[in-house]
Amino acid sequence: MTEYVLFLLVLAVPVLVGVIVVRVAEKQQKPAGIGYPISQSLDRATQANVRIQFGIGTLRLGEMHHSRKLIEGSANLGDMEWTETEFEKHEHLANYTLKSKCTAIKRPAPGPSGHKGWDLRLNADIPMDLKIGTGVGSAILDLEGLKVTRLEVNASAANTILTLPARGIYEAVVDGGISDLTIHIPEGTAAHVNVSTDFGSELVFGNFRLDNDAYVSPGYDTSPNRVDLLVRGGVSRILVRGLGAFSTTQVCAPKRSEWPLHN
Repeated sequence: MTEYVLFLLVLAVPVLVGVIVVRVAEKQQKPAGIGYPISQSLDRATQANVRIQFGIGTLRLGEMHHSRKLIEGSANLGDMEWTETEFEKHEHLANYTLKSKCTAIKRPAPGPSGHKGWDLRLNADIPMDLKIGTGVGSAILDLEGLKVTRLEVNASAANTILTLPARGIYEAVVDGGISDLTIHIPEGTAAHVNVSTDFGSELVFGNFRLDNDAYVSPGYDTSPNRVDLLVRGGVSRILVRGLGAFSTTQVCAPKRSEWPLHN
């Protein structure tokens, strides 16, 4: 009887303090193949923290509008690979994590199609804190229409093309590692860009002025759409393009090294 009363009290605590938490953890394991569905409802959330950790192959990430889903898409899984998801809602805030997992010691082999990858779309109508790990391979991240409050991309071993969000004021941190990294800054989005590499190279194109070691767009401080961008690379080739700036194009040359050419 005592245990039963304690159990009821534990259940009642969230109601008493006015907090509702819904937590769902799921492990999805299917045979290697094409088009395994990825989907998560918003469950009436109005903002979200989203974490995506990809494995090996090609990651494609885009946007969707007027949807009741937080994320939707498909995954072509390799042998010995599965997806692991977690969803937690605290009042109107959703916390969502999607990870690639593998039981094999060696990297998972491609499925029957010979291609391994995820093709995902995120809800573009709610603000979100977004963290992406691109894994190994390649990534095309078209985030232009998203409402992002903060962005982190770890592209340490994946050749990545990233289009930044066009709306709002936010910070973005991008780690390049050993990858080729191209970052597009949308037209109408002002930027404050810091780029650092250990042994790699960097090129920054656009209508920027140099302010110490930073590249800064005209009118950055007063723009309603602006990004404070930090790009870090180990031995990466980093290219940053300010789109829409080419009518008055300025090219900011590499500060430390020349752009290496493919043989």
